[in-house]
Amino acid sequence: MFVTLDGAPNLTASGERPSRMSVRVSPMRPHVRTPPFVNGLAWCALFLLFACPRASVCAGELPPPNLKVAFIGDQSLGPDAVAVLNLIKLEGAQAVLHSGDLDYADNPAAWEAQVNSVLGPDFPYFVTIGNHDELKWAAAGGYQQLVEARFTRLGIAWSGRLGVRSSFHYRGLFFVLAAPGIGGGFDDGASDLYVREQLAADNSVWSICSWHKNQRLMQVGGKTDETGWGVYEEARKGGAIIATAHEHSYSRTHLLSSMSPQTIASSSNTLSLTKGKSFAFVSGLGGHSVRPQLVGGSWWASAYASTCLAGEAYCQPNAAPGALFGVFNVDGRPNKALFYFKDINGKVVDSFVVYSDVESPPVEPTPVRLLTDEVTGRAVALTSVSWLSEPFGVTTPYDLGTDTRTRVMLFAADVDPTAVGNPALFTAQAEDSQGITYSLPVEFVGVVPGQGWLTQVTVILPAELANAGEVRVQITVRGASSNKVLLSINPSPNGSP
Repeated sequence: MFVTLDGAPNLTASGERPSRMSVRVSPMRPHVRTPPFVNGLAWCALFLLFACPRASVCAGELPPPNLKVAFIGDQSLGPDAVAVLNLIKLEGAQAVLHSGDLDYADNPAAWEAQVNSVLGPDFPYFVTIGNHDELKWAAAGGYQQLVEARFTRLGIAWSGRLGVRSSFHYRGLFFVLAAPGIGGGFDDGASDLYVREQLAADNSVWSICSWHKNQRLMQVGGKTDETGWGVYEEARKGGAIIATAHEHSYSRTHLLSSMSPQTIASSSNTLSLTKGKSFAFVSGLGGHSVRPQLVGGSWWASAYASTCLAGEAYCQPNAAPGALFGVFNVDGRPNKALFYFKDINGKVVDSFVVYSDVESPPVEPTPVRLLTDEVTGRAVALTSVSWLSEPFGVTTPYDLGTDTRTRVMLFAADVDPTAVGNPALFTAQAEDSQGITYSLPVEFVGVVPGQGWLTQVTVILPAELANAGEVRVQITVRGASSNKVLLSINPSPNGSP
């Protein structure tokens, strides 16, 4: 059997999809055997006509797949700075976060012309004030005015004084920008309170706090204590990534459960952000100069400098200008990101994976919806290899390994996006006409490519279901249970007459 879709529903004014979907199942045996791991790709074409189910998700509360952001600082004017911008363009970054010190020449027009010459005037370019930006930040035609004009052209709304004490959302990412340690009246001594308030009022999956300066032990060069520990600790408590610059090298901490005493929560290169555990990095190789390592410590996961201290194995010498790249929503998981630092010579110095497990404030869980045929009310379900619809045999003649068990694909909406990709968070069961329940092992959970609202859940039919006949199937995700959908179980193997 094969599934076809009757005319796709129109979007309402709010962008929501009408609740009724018409799904017609028509008989057709596929001629090509499709391995289980590519079924999701085929389903992309089948569901292209469906509209987005929730306006809030479509509006950007979650980052789109493989959203790439470049993180730099300490740029200047000249060939090295242009080389970094070209690297950003060649890597396919879709936005830049520049954590201060723009051109070292107090020349806003020349700085913007340099950025525009490579990335263009409408490229999303976000800036946090640095100490070398103070003089021309607020002047007529200054940096703040140019950055505000760019935001306005792009239609990005912000609150506060942009680049100094401000916050904004961009494609599922929440940015909080502050200016601790910056003179000229830009730092009023309450940046830590601002960071706390902004993070507490937002429930984005990803939050990034940026400021320019550092504490001495939060960089590997010659900088002193300039920001205070408050901003670091409040960002950590809110589960935000901490992006800084100021020191002209690259460095990244391990996952820390406390910043001021540098308490290591995990030294793994797979980091799990929570409210209370985060990491900080310095990306200060934007093109001005490269400096040596002068400070070391066990809390550092990676460093890249002109020279390294003896015995600091995580540090790599002979650094060249470059950028840290963060790729958000990878492998169909909105809460997963891949980071890597790459220099202008193509050398990848550091790479690591980050999961955002920051908990949002409790709300009732959204009911999960298993798709059903509008006419019959039965489940929209197919075997994962042969694409046959019900009745399902508990075994299959196709080679799926030694267990020969049939795998059935179910399709669900309103699934917690942070759970997708982790079958351990899903349970499934079938209930027969006598009220007896059977556990269905969940083997695979993934987003249908191109359809972020739709999740494929693959379950294995156990031997005990062989004579169950009609059953009602339900899945549960983190305490949120779905509707029960009808399936028919056939004693004969799937694919047999």
